[in-house]
Amino acid sequence: MIRGRDSLTLVAVLATVIFSATLAAAQPCPNITGNPLPTLNVDLVQKVALNDGPTAGWGGGDERYKYKKGIFTTTVPFDPLLTHNFTVTFHVNTVNGLPIGSTTVFAGDPFWTSPAPLRWVYNNPGGPWPFGIRRIDVRELGPNMYLVTKILGRDATLGNMPLTPADDMHVMLEVYDGLGAGDCADSTLTSCNGAGTTCTPF
Repeated sequence: MIRGRDSLTLVAVLATVIFSATLAAAQPCPNITGNPLPTLNVDLVQKVALNDGPTAGWGGGDERYKYKKGIFTTTVPFDPLLTHNFTVTFHVNTVNGLPIGSTTVFAGDPFWTSPAPLRWVYNNPGGPWPFGIRRIDVRELGPNMYLVTKILGRDATLGNMPLTPADDMHVMLEVYDGLGAGDCADSTLTSCNGAGTTCTPF
């Protein structure tokens, strides 16, 4: 039986191990001032599908991806037409957090529109697709709460794919202004198909 000081030592060691593992697996928000760790948001995405493209293999520059239905919150109203850059990043859930890919649409991009109140759409159907993003559809659910119905990408370069059966997928979403002020959230998709290309939270 472990008693007294020994038990406190064991608790401290376990806490250090858990904390160190968390830091090792976590990916800081690269575009937010101070590079904070992202806020965990289990509702950030419901499904991600990655495909290696019609010609080249993984990393060949013709990969496609689909992000489906997620909710994110901000500290200030979302405005991609004037203020906010929008970055989505996929990475492998390993101790090294191996990168899969990251794509950005910057504030004021001419393909951003607001076709209805409280809705924003990035739509570039003709290509070329800068940063791999072809379409983003965002709707406001309430004050500073938004639903991303879809993000579609093509002609992207994705690395460290396909995932192995032991891997999960992490998705990070950053919404930030030109000074790096903004918000960042992360979600883990723990259930992936046998091919390691489509993942969901459960």
